Amino acid sequence: SISVQHVRTERAEGEGGTKVLITSFDDLAGATDLYVLRCCLPRPMSLEKDAHDSVPSPPDMIWETRRTFAQFAELQLLLQRHGGVASATLPPKKPSPFMPVHSEDHEGERERQQGLAAFVTACLRQCTVRQAAILCAFIQAPTALYTLSQSFSHNLSPPRSA
Repeated sequence: SISVQHVRTERAEGEGGTKVLITSFDDLAGATDLYVLRCCLPRPMSLEKDAHDSVPSPPDMIWETRRTFAQFAELQLLLQRHGGVASATLPPKKPSPFMPVHSEDHEGERERQQGLAAFVTACLRQCTVRQAAILCAFIQAPTALYTLSQSFSHNLSPPRSA
């Protein structure tokens, strides 16, 4: 299964959408935060290199995706329309940038970052075949993985009416 972890937060600035790495939590006020997640799909166990095998097995697939908190909220709504994911909950949205900054806010940001990665992980572990294509698009999965998830989704028969 795909594992997801938060690696950094970036800030989108200006009309050109230039991304700047956020180096401290004080840089977060008033900017559009882009949460950068590293996704990893390990190679299947059957492809693990055998001690007698001279052909190297393919490496794990690793990629990064950048999303705003609003995009995570949109994903949650979209998944709810397609049956939802029971244990996947978004962490709280951060407080207003006009609120005074306290040390507890730094901890809240760390928890939010970890919570967003946990949200995507829970969705990936519990999603239906129909939701897999939505999630693959959200995490910007490699083309081969996205195409595979779409083919599974399209091959399902439509639900029957009672």
